[in-house]
Amino acid sequence: GVGKSTAMWMAAYMTRNVTWFRVHRLAAADVEDVHRLAVGRRPTESAPVGFLIDGVGLGDIDAWDELVRRFAATPHVYLLGSARVEDTFGVTTLTQSARVEVSLDEGVAERIYLHLRDAGLTGHPHWREALNESNGLTLEYTYLITQGERLADVLGSQVRRLVSESDADAEVQLLALTTTAHAHGVEMPVETAGKALGLSDGDLRRAVGRLKDELFVVEA
Repeated sequence: GVGKSTAMWMAAYMTRNVTWFRVHRLAAADVEDVHRLAVGRRPTESAPVGFLIDGVGLGDIDAWDELVRRFAATPHVYLLGSARVEDTFGVTTLTQSARVEVSLDEGVAERIYLHLRDAGLTGHPHWREALNESNGLTLEYTYLITQGERLADVLGSQVRRLVSESDADAEVQLLALTTTAHAHGVEMPVETAGKALGLSDGDLRRAVGRLKDELFVVEA
């Protein structure tokens, strides 16, 4: 919610001289393949290569450390990753990396507000009140000044409506399981969730489809 992913992708956009590859989920078994790909590209000062990992803590943190060490002696290769603060405590190569802490301060908040106002996307009279209510979260702040509501309030209302419906037991169970997994940085395969909850294929697909439509879950 603070804007880590946005900052990472903006950094990649601003360095378009680098040929960037995205690694969706890094595992220890991938390190050698990533290194082989980089070497095979024959990176140079004028044609560097980079790898983007959005959510280092969602994968194997040890694999990130191994990747950093593997490329330590390889010139013209960049590694760019985003991570929650609590996940960085497990990164042993942190001192070997340049660390950028992303935060929503008054200057950033004002610039976001002015851009949205000029684009006609907000009728909010000022940005400071929304900043004070957003707890430093860029996503929450942006939602407040464009929608006039707190994102948590909107999601809470949707969940309460879902729980109150008599035919939504499968959706509620699936939502509880996937949000718990997400809170711990664990991917939850659809089939695994269905087996854990004892849902039939039809009920599982119906529940996943509805939760995707209402933006509760994302199926990758």
